Amino acid sequence: MGIFDVMGKSFDILKGNPVVIVPYLIYAAVVAFLAVGLITALIPASELSSLHSNGGIGAGGAAGMVAGAFAMEVVRAITVIAPALAVIVIIACFMAILLLGMYMSMASQGLKTGKVSLQTAWNTALRRYPSLFGAALLLVVIYIAVVGALIGLIVLAGGILVLKFIIGAVLVVYFVVAGILFYQIGVAVVIENRGAVDAVKRSIAIGRANFVTLFLLILAVVIVAGIISAVLEVLTLALATLPIGGVVLATLLSFVIAAALNAWTGMIPAVFYYTYIARGKSH
Repeated sequence: MGIFDVMGKSFDILKGNPVVIVPYLIYAAVVAFLAVGLITALIPASELSSLHSNGGIGAGGAAGMVAGAFAMEVVRAITVIAPALAVIVIIACFMAILLLGMYMSMASQGLKTGKVSLQTAWNTALRRYPSLFGAALLLVVIYIAVVGALIGLIVLAGGILVLKFIIGAVLVVYFVVAGILFYQIGVAVVIENRGAVDAVKRSIAIGRANFVTLFLLILAVVIVAGIISAVLEVLTLALATLPIGGVVLATLLSFVIAAALNAWTGMIPAVFYYTYIARGKSH
């Protein structure tokens, strides 16, 4: 069994249970609704009118302003939109944690019985939500601490370009290594029923014992997802040119394919766990 077997099993669950795309479709729809609704509700109409009349961040506005004035307008636009964006991001993060729990459960169900119950996945995610949220919060603290320290070193490096390059390279390596070591946190919480701190430790242990395999798996998933996304982009652009219903068709196709892609990638950590860890192939 290899990484392509893991990817294939996740696809088989998706193919046999198309219902797994529903949670992401709901998530995307809610975020899109919030993006329109909150920005409209939280930004005063006078501000929107002012941004529009002054050119805002559109191409026409840019052409009519000097660089400095345009930059100030962009900053003002961001400042106006920031509160709404902050609310959207917070809600999206809370929902994403719930999705993580659901996809761990759905993958587990699919592998064990071949069938997926959204109700079971929902109940499992809700039951394990406190630990999932705690683990996510712990990761945020870790990322902020490490990334903040590295960015601080870059600032202190001043004009020493070589040192800045080295620190930047370390930052990139950190993100790659962290992505591997923290890849199994959802599995540890939902499938192994661990608490937040214990789940982070367990994920790191699994990541260290299977570092190369996980690196190749994640790399393969990123490449496949990137190719599918690129093809989808070309296809939706072509569909959007259709005179009747082209834009609507392109939007719906984009949502469905994106949901399927996210469902597929979302279940892979659990499939990896059952393929490599639970069967005693590794530690």
